[in-house]
Amino acid sequence: MSQFIDQLFVPATPAAVREEVRKSILATPQHVLASCQESFADRSTFEHEVLNVPAFAVFSDFWHPEKYVEFFTKYLPRFEYEVVTGTGHYPMLEKPSETNAALAGL
Repeated sequence: MSQFIDQLFVPATPAAVREEVRKSILATPQHVLASCQESFADRSTFEHEVLNVPAFAVFSDFWHPEKYVEFFTKYLPRFEYEVVTGTGHYPMLEKPSETNAALAGL
């Protein structure tokens, strides 16, 4: 689990964020973590009907969002997003001001 957690961060991730995330994940019951991983492995988890509703996401450049935009727009044609650079998996914890600014711009 520690190796998995370590993959969620970039070198610039603040130590306090690393510790908060680590404690939270390690406090999660094992059956919940296992269920989450199983759901990600099930492709039907990601197959949905098209929803014509506004949708907005804040991405970190860490996950290369350009790989996922086509998928999101397939099911959410009104999908929009902003990218916060220089963060790991948790831009809202690592760069809250930039994340809030992206959300405020809606």
